Order: sequence, then C-alpha cells, then structure tokens
Amino acid sequence: MLRPYFLPQTLIRAVSLISYQLSVGVFGGQWGKWRSQLIAIPI
Repeated sequence: MLRPYFLPQTLIRAVSLISYQLSVGVFGGQWGKWRSQLIAIPI
C-alpha cells in the first residue's frame, strides 16, 4: 500500500527538481540580462 504511493512521489520530486535546475540554468542567464538592463534604465 505504501509502495505505489512512495514511488510516484519520488519520481515527481526528481522530475520537478531536474526541471527546476533546467529552468534556473536557462532563465538565470536571461534574468542576468534583464537585470543589467533594468539597472541601466534610470528610474
């Protein structure tokens, strides 16, 4: 009863962690560009 619930939780956690790492890697560079542009813009 515990096994069918434990396996999807671990799988979902691993997939979400990998997707989070990928999104941070991809959007991290984009955020660096946006942040530099925002800092360059006088407010």
